[in-house]
Amino acid sequence: MKSYFLKSAITVLLLSGMVPHALALDNPKADELFKQLEDGQVNNVAEVEQTLDQIAQLLAKDDLDRQARLRRARCWSFDANDNANIDAAIDYAVNQAQAAENQAYPEALTDFRLCHGWYSQLKGNMEQAKADYDQALQQAYQLEDHRLIADARSLRGAMYSFQGNFAMALEDLLTAQQLYEKLKLDYWGLYNLADLATSFRRFGDPQSALNYYRQLEQAYRQSGHEEQAYIINGEMAIALEELGDFEGAVAKFQQSYDYLKQQGVTVEAAGVSVNMAGSLLKLGRVEDAKQALERARPFVTEQMGGFYSFMQLYSADVLLRQGQAEQAMAPLIKAEKSFRNINNDRGLAELYLLKSEVFAAQGLWQESLKVLRLYIALHHELDNKLQSYRTTEMRTRFNADRMAKENQRLLESERLKEQEVQILQQNRLLQLAVLVLASIIIIITAVMAFKQTSKSRKFQKIAHTDHLTQLANRRYTYHKGEAMFNQARDSGTPFSLVLFDADNFKDINDQFGHDGGDKVLQHLASLSQTLIREQDLLGRIGGEEFLLLLPETAHEECLKIAERLRQTIAESRPEGLVGEPRVTISAGVATLGEELQFSELLKQADDALYCAKKRGRNRVETA
Repeated sequence: MKSYFLKSAITVLLLSGMVPHALALDNPKADELFKQLEDGQVNNVAEVEQTLDQIAQLLAKDDLDRQARLRRARCWSFDANDNANIDAAIDYAVNQAQAAENQAYPEALTDFRLCHGWYSQLKGNMEQAKADYDQALQQAYQLEDHRLIADARSLRGAMYSFQGNFAMALEDLLTAQQLYEKLKLDYWGLYNLADLATSFRRFGDPQSALNYYRQLEQAYRQSGHEEQAYIINGEMAIALEELGDFEGAVAKFQQSYDYLKQQGVTVEAAGVSVNMAGSLLKLGRVEDAKQALERARPFVTEQMGGFYSFMQLYSADVLLRQGQAEQAMAPLIKAEKSFRNINNDRGLAELYLLKSEVFAAQGLWQESLKVLRLYIALHHELDNKLQSYRTTEMRTRFNADRMAKENQRLLESERLKEQEVQILQQNRLLQLAVLVLASIIIIITAVMAFKQTSKSRKFQKIAHTDHLTQLANRRYTYHKGEAMFNQARDSGTPFSLVLFDADNFKDINDQFGHDGGDKVLQHLASLSQTLIREQDLLGRIGGEEFLLLLPETAHEECLKIAERLRQTIAESRPEGLVGEPRVTISAGVATLGEELQFSELLKQADDALYCAKKRGRNRVETA
């Protein structure tokens, strides 16, 4: 679960689209203070308040542009951890938006709408937040203000990600990332990259997310932002949890909690404690989980939808495990209401499963069955959405050219606006200097376009590839599998696939550590690559699991390939590990028959793989 409170009032303040305009009055000291806010150099609440007060003292009453800019900054400075302050911020945004509209300050009006949407989101009013973000984004495009576009897409993308709309989230976050990089807003680029990494985790690729988180943690520590580094440390813990490393997750959570508690950041520390309770429950440490929840309870309010809903869910789980099934219903009711308010279907699915167990523990079998059916229906719906998102996400993920052209157009428009302001302020005698400046801008634009093209190509290659094994990653493998399946079905040619994974991989990790496990996965990948044909595709689709796509391959030939793969791996030994342990695989084989969907064929292979595991491992089974 990704907390919306990771961006505290100070972090949100700097997400306002305050691009400096040419001002009639010369006030370099105030401009420098504004720049410190925008660049993230001021990064705690007390310093923000002090900086805003300093700016207010420096501004003349008739300095209308800077006064408007100061009011925009004020909107983002309300304490996001206090309900009364959130309500006050919403009222302030409404009043200031009306004033900005009357005074013809369209950039300020757009920023106040973003501010209103953010605080509405903190209140759990997701529909209002989305409406504000959509309207602000439309206005930002009309203004051709790419800082405001980046902020609106970043905020809306993070909300989409939390709600499970991964395709829309990635489109927003990728666009925002490119704009932040072009604007050289490194600090906010890192924040947006954190949301992008979290989207990959929620999409089902925690390993890629973990790699991004490690880069972010290092970047924050190098820049002296320790609090943000420990917040990212908490995100790494969630990724580890989804990879099944619950002990590692608890250790990471504990590090973040201890630091935030020591720094007096109680609300964020409480959120980490809620997340840690989930990992502790998966380890069966019920009493420790209960203590973690009790530490968080005084600070997590109903308005904190994400943390509150999971705190109630985990509380119900603790009561059930302690034999108090009847008492578990009260927190379940609160959790269900909160999940519905924030449109979190992923959390709601977890709740239905636990609620079914609670009813069953009370002997209420009909109610248990009814809720279990709700869980199955919702889980099936989420699976279908995820399958649909894979195709959309791939199209979004690799549509870098379209986004690059759109962003380039915004940059060129912004430069033209800056030139217009400069020309109005220049004497006619400076026309020659303006022409020279225009020539320089054209050269800069060409250089930036070249750099962006190179970066987009590199980004596309990274998006296809699994970081550890250098094989195709899950999204690309599924994308190619869908295409091969559809072609084979339409043309009547054979198509088969082999789903395999390493046997007893957890034991390998336990014996040799995660580095040893990584070497085994790299060994499997490199050896398997030498055994496949040019038209085949081998991809790593998660953990120790691999998928081999075999176009124009009938069932008998597929079985031979799978058996040869199994035997070759069984006879090999991974290098670099003490004792050179024997590694084996189990494989499931499936061939296109009457199936209408690629997912159905993949399910057959998965069932065959399960059968191979059940029958003793180190074998090949067919669907």
